[in-house]
This record gives sequence, C-alpha cells and structure tokens, in this order.
Amino acid sequence: MKTSTHGAALRTTPFKLLKAEDASKILPGTVMFLPPRDIIPKAAFTDPEFLDGAFNHPVVIISCPKPTQHNSQVELVIHVAAKGLKVNTGTLAAQRFGYLRVATESKPYAKDTLKLWNGMGMKRDFCYVNVKQSYMIELVALAQYGFKEEVDAYRLTAQATTKLINAVRSKEKGIKKMKEKVKNRTG
Repeated sequence: MKTSTHGAALRTTPFKLLKAEDASKILPGTVMFLPPRDIIPKAAFTDPEFLDGAFNHPVVIISCPKPTQHNSQVELVIHVAAKGLKVNTGTLAAQRFGYLRVATESKPYAKDTLKLWNGMGMKRDFCYVNVKQSYMIELVALAQYGFKEEVDAYRLTAQATTKLINAVRSKEKGIKKMKEKVKNRTG
C-alpha cells in the first residue's frame, strides 16, 4: 500500500502506481488500472474527455510509443462491469452496442470473449471493454492491475488485442460519419 498526498487529506491507497522501470513492459493489450482522480500525480496528463465515472476502473492500453517510457502518452479504453449487458442483451448484442466481453477468472474459456495471453481472467464477472471511445493519458497516471503479479501479467492475446483495436477504430469511423451527417443536415 502507498500513502497518497495527492488528495485533500493524507490517505492510504491500495493502488500500485506504475514504476519507471516497468514502463518498458507496457504494450498494446496490457490491462492497467485507472485510479481515482485524487491518486493520480497532479502533473500527469489525463484526457480532458474523461468523465468522473471513468476513474477507478481497469483499462486496456491500445496504443503506445516504442520504446515506452514512464512519461509516454498512451491510448486506452475503459473496462466496465456490466451485469445488465449480460442479463439484458447477451454478449453478441453487447458488441453491437459497443462493448466487448473479456474473459474472467470464473469463466476464462467462455465463448465470444477477449482472452488474456496467459490464461488469466479479469477479477470480476461480466467484464466488458467499452469500444465507443478511447482516451489519452500519461502512463505515470496508471496503476498496476493486480498486486502479486508482474505489471504485464494481465495482457490480451495478440488476436484479442487486434480485435479490440479494430472494434475501437470501426466505432470511431461510425461516430465520425454520424457527426458529418448531422453537420451537413444542420449546416
């Protein structure tokens, strides 16, 4: 545990912020954790598009510079624990709404999920990645997902990473086309 002075009061947090020596281990597909806003170092860049609800969630890195350094800006998407998606829509319907399911510890071999490269699974059931929007953040602002494992223990397989990146880029194109249509109708 670390003691944080970033918030208004001194508090103990369970977050292991990324160490400089671990930055080179971060690749696309690595699962990290976006801690609460008050834990993130004040000088670290965070995307102004982040809503308060985005913090305190797992994230997946989808692009990063090579070599990756502690102060590198990386692109990420956010995990959501979406029990309602599973109950109400099913995995394939959730994909149409912009969510891809990720393998979990309780169901690591479930069909139609993004798999982690070493057989690991996300800690919570019904874990989805929101592919509707990606964000930029400085790597120093992120924390390790999990505590006992190496910083890169939770990483999507190459196939799952490619599927995720393609889904994000496809959604971005669709959103851009929709905005252009609205602009052309109103302009």
